[in-house]
Amino acid sequence: MTVKEKQTRVCTLLTHLTSVSKTVVPVEDRDPRLNGIGKLPQGELFSCFHEKGLAEATKLYETLYAAKDFEDFMNLAKQARTFANEGLFVYAVSVAILHRADCRGVTVPPIQEIFPDRFVPTETISLAQKEVANHPDKDVKVEIETTGNILDPEYKMSYFREDVGTNAHHWHWHIVYPATWKPEVMGKIKDRKGELFYYMHQQMCARYD
Repeated sequence: MTVKEKQTRVCTLLTHLTSVSKTVVPVEDRDPRLNGIGKLPQGELFSCFHEKGLAEATKLYETLYAAKDFEDFMNLAKQARTFANEGLFVYAVSVAILHRADCRGVTVPPIQEIFPDRFVPTETISLAQKEVANHPDKDVKVEIETTGNILDPEYKMSYFREDVGTNAHHWHWHIVYPATWKPEVMGKIKDRKGELFYYMHQQMCARYD
């Protein structure tokens, strides 16, 4: 299978994830390796800073990473997609894809394209959808709706806090260097992992002024 074919199949896992799955694989039909996945309900906020959610995500990415081949990986991911929390699923699948040898060359879609509603205000998305419906034969450009006002002192930092690239980079770094990475499980030692992780966050904080 070519990298392009793998890329196409991987992208199907990471589209239309902004709503709760309508088709869920019954518990009795699930692969036993996915036992314990689904504790964090769909629709809830996933954060890799929440211990329980991170533990479940770790279980899932270790399971996906250990899949015997690409087909096995895809089958496990397709099942998990129907009942795992959306954010947790994307995190785990992304970690697995970035580190599996048979996924080299496959690109994980940017997080802002997977969950645009977490980067762009709902009002802006609704306006864009309306414009597309009214002008289906044209490229549409809309102004992003702001989320604050100049009367709030905190609004002065919105250029940094709400920067799409900065937030996407922060997410990506947590995928490249998972906090729960276990060399004995993943079979790889990430040299200077803690040092590089700290340095990146220090550099982000240094620009927060």
